[in-house]
Amino acid sequence: MKIDFEEELKDIRGEAIPHPDATEEKPQSFLLKDAVLFALTSDADAGSNKDGDRKYRRFMLSQRIYNGETDITSKELTEIEELLEACALRTEVGGAARALLQTVGKDKTNAKSRS
Repeated sequence: MKIDFEEELKDIRGEAIPHPDATEEKPQSFLLKDAVLFALTSDADAGSNKDGDRKYRRFMLSQRIYNGETDITSKELTEIEELLEACALRTEVGGAARALLQTVGKDKTNAKSRS
């Protein structure tokens, strides 16, 4: 399924969330891609048993998303959602989880019915 990882994340007021590296000279919004890459490369699920293969798959997925790929599998989407939930203490990541769910909700339901 295709996901627009370049989607700008918005706060509860509907205003763009500024990127932590943004400056007045170089304004920058926090994108869905930023939150997803943070979740994929974080140790948010440190309590779980992560084997080398799983770490490698997450790294490779983060590389694909970083390089602009928008097509991911249902399994990858589920893993991203779980990681975003584990990182939801940060406002930006919580917003990313909501944006991701809203973006692909219909596609995910359709994908399940096709499987």
